[in-house]
Amino acid sequence: MLILSSTIHNLNIMILTNIAKQVVRTMSTFRLALVQLEVNEVKRKNVERAVSYISSAKEHNADIIALPECFNSPYGIRNNLFFFQ
Repeated sequence: MLILSSTIHNLNIMILTNIAKQVVRTMSTFRLALVQLEVNEVKRKNVERAVSYISSAKEHNADIIALPECFNSPYGIRNNLFFFQ
């Protein structure tokens, strides 16, 4: 039982080591764009502003673009049905 347990433990270490080597081998760099924008109660303007920032990020070769959680509406807006379409 002890020998089997030791063998399984060694096998687990080998597997984890191989996974770690693969992760290091496949890691690469990327360009991240974080968008921070003023939001108001005019949904169309909010979306247009976000699209403008997305276009700018694309021009700067962003691989990933992150928008605020409520980029199209003020946070805690009372008229949820209009904004959360």
